[in-house]
Amino acid sequence: MTSSISVTVTQGPAVGTPRIEISYVEIMYPNPGLVLGRDVIVSFRITDFALVPPGRGEPVPNEGHIAVFLDGVYYMSVVAFRPIPFSDLVDGEHTVMIRLVDDAGRALTPDASDSVTFRIQFAAIIDINPYLTLSQIVLAGAIFVVLFFRRPRRNILATLSARIRGDT
Repeated sequence: MTSSISVTVTQGPAVGTPRIEISYVEIMYPNPGLVLGRDVIVSFRITDFALVPPGRGEPVPNEGHIAVFLDGVYYMSVVAFRPIPFSDLVDGEHTVMIRLVDDAGRALTPDASDSVTFRIQFAAIIDINPYLTLSQIVLAGAIFVVLFFRRPRRNILATLSARIRGDT
């Protein structure tokens, strides 16, 4: 698993129009938009915006944090340039939306957000009973008899050795 992040360090407020773009959604195998498994990592790229922790007091132009929404519900706040992990997602379609917000958590004007939709498909693990039923034991015994005792006067060891060597 690899990921990359582009970071531009500035001193003071960034200048220009803030923009955000989802640059990478992991794992995109085997088909675009389909994630086999329950864990997803979303990476993003920001331009002309400085990430700072919320609640610092006065709003500063082009400074703030990222509000992350999963399926339209607020999920978390991001204040550092790092991938955003999502774990144990249920099967089905999900939409992640990330939005640049000011110090008070208000969306910027004009809006600076991006979203991505993907589908989780996770096959359930079959619960295998560690105890054999009587019918399974009888079936295994019948297979054993057919494979090893169908030729008279041959013991099991000789039959196994012959099968391993490829003799019939």
